[in-house]
Amino acid sequence: METAHSDHGFHWTSIPLIGFAIGSFAGIAIAQTSLGLGLLGLILSPIFRRKWGGSPPRDIGPALGGLAPVLIFYFAVQIFAIVTSQHIYRSFTCLRGDLPVLILPLFVLLFLRSPRPWLPLWVFLGMAALSGLYGLWQFFSGMDLYHGEGLEALAAGTYIAIGNLGGHLTYGGVHLVATLLALGLALYGPPGRIRRWAWFLALASGAGLLTSAARTAWVGFLAGSSVLLWGLGRRRFLLGLAAMIVLAGLALLLPGVADRAQGFLQFSDLPRIRLWRTALKIWADFPIFGAGLGAYKTHFPLYKLPGGYMSTIHPHNDLLNIAVHSGIAGLVAFAWLWIRLWRGLKEGLAAPARVRGLAWGGLAVIVGFLVAGGGQCYFTDEEPVAALWFVLGMGITAVWSAKGYPQDAAQRKDGIDDEGLEALPPLDQGVASGTSQPSPTDRFRIPSRAGDRSG
Repeated sequence: METAHSDHGFHWTSIPLIGFAIGSFAGIAIAQTSLGLGLLGLILSPIFRRKWGGSPPRDIGPALGGLAPVLIFYFAVQIFAIVTSQHIYRSFTCLRGDLPVLILPLFVLLFLRSPRPWLPLWVFLGMAALSGLYGLWQFFSGMDLYHGEGLEALAAGTYIAIGNLGGHLTYGGVHLVATLLALGLALYGPPGRIRRWAWFLALASGAGLLTSAARTAWVGFLAGSSVLLWGLGRRRFLLGLAAMIVLAGLALLLPGVADRAQGFLQFSDLPRIRLWRTALKIWADFPIFGAGLGAYKTHFPLYKLPGGYMSTIHPHNDLLNIAVHSGIAGLVAFAWLWIRLWRGLKEGLAAPARVRGLAWGGLAVIVGFLVAGGGQCYFTDEEPVAALWFVLGMGITAVWSAKGYPQDAAQRKDGIDDEGLEALPPLDQGVASGTSQPSPTDRFRIPSRAGDRSG
């Protein structure tokens, strides 16, 4: 399993990571099964290591050490909210909505053990592109091939795409994550082949985001892509902003998209506004530790405002949902989690392009996801939040592993230029061969091929 030579061939971590990348767009059952296999592999790996030898993965302490206090505090708050709830049993059953947070350290451990961490990311973005093109077909055809059903119609004879995920908000949320990550690699990743492919993947995945008609995900994309443009400098930021305005105008020319976007103009009479105001009323009565997990649904009949509503199981706002469930304490725990992830990714902005693209993409995903969560409870939507942890888990692991990059600077002084260092083989290329155990940095290095340099 984890021998010195396992780094040069297929590794057991490839199964759950690639399986999850496929399941993120093909179906939640595949993703859940893959995560279960990954957890089982982590449990059994010490047994196989004792039997067949091999070194334990490095940097587990520093990698998880920064997350452990945040996660412990987060779940301590949730448990206290359960204990103080007026409906303890219901609150306890609703704890499963917060359990996907534990997927983040699971991905960190899997990526730390993986000698080929770029391969599952490549599969993830490839599946996003296929799913986006399928969504574009659904937009015009109105058919869900998997369920054999028609889709919800928009104006002008087009339809709301859902891919293979069963709902347009979930579909839009997953594509929000994938599109921003691909765009981060396109703008900041290694030059050459990988940037060209990243642009194609961003456009194909973005087709799914657009045709999902998930307006909250649209706003999240605008916010996340603005973060990416800001890092390019003032002049390029303005040029990029102008390009975004042009693309948005072209998107509005698609049949039905402009009518869907007009919903933003009906702000004062949106059912979401009533949901938010109801959440604020509940929070006002339970400000510190909230009314308990799942309390929005149980308290809604007592606090609701007059008028029409959509689904009333949650307030369609991540922050208000947390405020109702666990109060100010829950909001502090939520904020601490994102601050820790933001700081961890920010450390990679000065790294070589292979890590810098992941770091910028991760930061854009954080902003886009949080902004989109202002109009939808994406943090408790399993498919988008699992895709989020997959991307951020790889990103922060790459940044932690990149702390050996001062060695790269020394190598460049010896005559290896940055362009040669960043030359790109296929993303699934393994690390350089050798008999010694590679450093953590090597797992996130995209080595160049002699043929590429000489050609």
